[in-house]
Amino acid sequence: MAYGPRRPRHYIMRAAYLGVMWILGITAWQVIVGWNRTQRWRHCALWNVMFGILTMFVQLPLLLFFSALSAASAVAREKIGEHSSCC
Repeated sequence: MAYGPRRPRHYIMRAAYLGVMWILGITAWQVIVGWNRTQRWRHCALWNVMFGILTMFVQLPLLLFFSALSAASAVAREKIGEHSSCC
């Protein structure tokens, strides 16, 4: 099966996802450090742990939901393809 170029919607969704993760990262940094310019190693380490946990709790439900949605969509497309080819 040959695959063509991806749809523009794919790239838009990837950019939106990256933007949401960037906003979550900046928000986590503001919770840890605030607007102060004095960053210490402990702030970076605490931000890393907090952002890792936050990322895990955001990405896991999204991954589970969209993988199930993708599987159901593939099955539906396959069934539609079987019925439309006979007529």
